[in-house]
Amino acid sequence: MSNIANATGIEARSIHKYLQNLLAIDLIRREQPVGTKHGQNKYVMYKINDQFIRFRFKFINPNRNILQIQGKEIVISQIRTKFNDFMGEGFELACRQIVAKMNVGKLFGEY
Repeated sequence: MSNIANATGIEARSIHKYLQNLLAIDLIRREQPVGTKHGQNKYVMYKINDQFIRFRFKFINPNRNILQIQGKEIVISQIRTKFNDFMGEGFELACRQIVAKMNVGKLFGEY
């Protein structure tokens, strides 16, 4: 959580409350790598669930100045080079959701 606190400027002790609110509305998800024990928080990752918001944070927000000054062509070029990687994570999430609905995930443990 210290990484999140440093990136946002929010005190580390306050982060938990915000994360719980975002989890409750399903805006983010908590992922823990296979092979780590539940409760080993240093390995936990929080990821954005909404693909439109993911897209905005990945491509639009970091390039706001470029979009305003130089126009969209440079940013579109960057999006084209990184889009497959971006979609790969979205595809992985869709597969996880399907496996969860099929109840097959319980055979393999948490991912």
